[in-house]
Amino acid sequence: MLTPFHTRTRRLAATALVTVCAAGALAVAPQATAAPPVRTAARFEAQAGSAATAAPGSGARIAEVALAELANPHGCTYYSGNGSCPPWCAVFARWVWRTAGVTDLNHLDPWADSFLNYGDDRLFGTPQVGDVAVYDKPGRENDHVNIVVAVSADGSRIKTVGGNESGRVESYNGGQFFDWRQQGPAGPVSKFVRARGADTAPAQPFGAGVREVMGDWDGDGVDTPGIYRGNRFALRNSNNAGYSDIDFGYGNGGNWIPIAGDWDGNGKDEVGVYIPESGTFALRSNTNPGQEITTSFRYGNGGDWLPLVGDWDGDGKDEVGVYMPQSGTFALRSNTNPSQEITTSFMYGNPNWVPTAGDWDGNGKDEVGAYNPQSSTFALRSNTTPGQEITTSFMYGNPYSLPLAGDWNRDGKDEVGVFFRESAVFALRSNTVPGQEITNAFQYGNPR
Repeated sequence: MLTPFHTRTRRLAATALVTVCAAGALAVAPQATAAPPVRTAARFEAQAGSAATAAPGSGARIAEVALAELANPHGCTYYSGNGSCPPWCAVFARWVWRTAGVTDLNHLDPWADSFLNYGDDRLFGTPQVGDVAVYDKPGRENDHVNIVVAVSADGSRIKTVGGNESGRVESYNGGQFFDWRQQGPAGPVSKFVRARGADTAPAQPFGAGVREVMGDWDGDGVDTPGIYRGNRFALRNSNNAGYSDIDFGYGNGGNWIPIAGDWDGNGKDEVGVYIPESGTFALRSNTNPGQEITTSFRYGNGGDWLPLVGDWDGDGKDEVGVYMPQSGTFALRSNTNPSQEITTSFMYGNPNWVPTAGDWDGNGKDEVGAYNPQSSTFALRSNTTPGQEITTSFMYGNPYSLPLAGDWNRDGKDEVGVFFRESAVFALRSNTVPGQEITNAFQYGNPR
């Protein structure tokens, strides 16, 4: 049915590094123009709807919990749980470990140096995701601790999230990697403390039935979140925490994958589903509960192929496409008419990356992109013409985040974002310029 052309796969290099929710109030060291790729804490399955999540107590789960708190306005009494408010960096670190499923918290109290008493066998001179970094200058006590949420490939640079940094939960150094041997919120790192079980807990699969989707449901020019749980869509018309504005059932749930696009060119996005078993797209004509007209057709071979949506020809209507993980091949269909099919096919990125699509340059046509979950790297292609490729590449997100795309600020250009299923946090980046980042992060939908 669909015979892809085979062009050369290109290996894409990151040109800048960012994290999910940068909030810099501490002194920021000058940034290098490039930095080593991230070493993730556990294996990520690049399959929509069946990604791996971190096991309770693992380093990756600790990082997930810490990163989720960047979107929450909690203060020290929330983390202490008893109304007391000492210098609370250790209170926050202990809370993160406990919330992430670490069961052995012996010898940990509200003071930073208690982590040095956790056990000599848990003190390390090199970092791992989920570690507590201890900043302990000689001759002083109770300096500072925070959580390691990412580690560069050579182990020389880290990203952290800590409590009581400028009086709040914050990502040090503006969310950028920093050399832990040279700098930190209280000087260089002295030791890394590793939770018992954090270096041995295996990855476990996500529960089924929780999917994310983005679309302009009300036609105001801004894309906003939706959740597909079971066989029900819950769509929200603003990019902040709150309740859904539109709810209805569609499809059979299970492992069906939600999609969204403007199928009729009316300026509003509608939903659809992709059925992997048969390679079938089912596109709904509106998001009005109680009204449903569906266009349905097969495209691609199904199985592990993944769907994507975009306006490939600039006619104001979205079309569908598929991505073949084993070969890294995109195949884009020219329309959604069941009896008509013209396909553009090309390879982009590397196998088992996660596909995305958006109008990165505001020219009215959507282009494709690829997200490398192991290094949290977006690679955005400038066009969909086989043989032509200009790529913008940058890092954004952290292990276990899933890629998003949409126009968050009504500027006519699509930007990227990431979604953390484990904590139900959407993090939306304001632009696709490497080295520039403003992030809006909020929780929507329930964690899995």
